Amino acid sequence: MITVPQNQGLVIEQVSGDCNFSGIIQLWAYQSGASSNWQYLPANFLTGVYSPASTPVRFYVNPGLDFDFYTVNTSAFRGACLLSASGYYIDLP
Repeated sequence: MITVPQNQGLVIEQVSGDCNFSGIIQLWAYQSGASSNWQYLPANFLTGVYSPASTPVRFYVNPGLDFDFYTVNTSAFRGACLLSASGYYIDLP
């Protein structure tokens, strides 16, 4: 999780990783647990086996919000995700 500084915005442009369960994965921007915006990742991240995936995204996080991944495992088995996001900060007036 990353908290975006008050004088900057965060732009996420690439997500890569893998998960070994069925369910959903979202990019998530929030404050105090209240969602501000979110975006689903494609199904190829959730094949049920460790199968690497990568996708370009355009996800913006406003100043003062937290950025994180949100995952839900809908299978009957335990699972894990290994995810990474890359992007950059932009200075705001």
